[in-house]
Amino acid sequence: MSPRKILQDNKGFLAMDFIFGLVLVVGMMVIMTFFAFTLTTIEVAQYIVFSTARVGAVAHGTPNEAATKAQEKFQNIASQPAFAYLNNPNIFSFDSLFTGPIAGQVGDGFDGYGKQEAGEPSMNWGATAVLTPILLDFNLPYFGASTSNSGNPQELATTITSFLGRSPSQGECIRFNNQENRWAQGILSLANEYSAAPVVRYYRMEDNGC
Repeated sequence: MSPRKILQDNKGFLAMDFIFGLVLVVGMMVIMTFFAFTLTTIEVAQYIVFSTARVGAVAHGTPNEAATKAQEKFQNIASQPAFAYLNNPNIFSFDSLFTGPIAGQVGDGFDGYGKQEAGEPSMNWGATAVLTPILLDFNLPYFGASTSNSGNPQELATTITSFLGRSPSQGECIRFNNQENRWAQGILSLANEYSAAPVVRYYRMEDNGC
């Protein structure tokens, strides 16, 4: 075949276009499926963390006991067969649970938020856990890698948080009620309406739970 006829021969171009379009469409379908599955899993993870924080918010004997009960709740729900994929090494990683005062635990932007000062009630208790969508760490033809360092899904890790506060523990209430002057040392020191300046129009009142 002469060079001119080779240049004029367009056989196979349609097949190449079809293959290119097929790979593009399949790649988009894979990406959309991964994102939909991840967003659904985030809702599941949020429910688990919320349930964990709710257990920790109950007035147990001590704050440490509340944290232990919350940890047990987290393990109990996350270990259910329906949620087994949350710790599948090829799909997701869901761990690093923390229950307690969250200020400074979440990371950038929250280091000073709700920081508890000495003698102030704990208002920033909750639970956090880290969800890593390992399945989003991919490298597809025409699309490239999803992370700057392929094979390092930790770049995609996100912190799931639930702020529910914490009721006073049994031990804290006993100590509070055993004070010699409970009004001056307990109620008066916690109540803003008794220490605010006269010009203040709004007074926030808080029940210490005991």
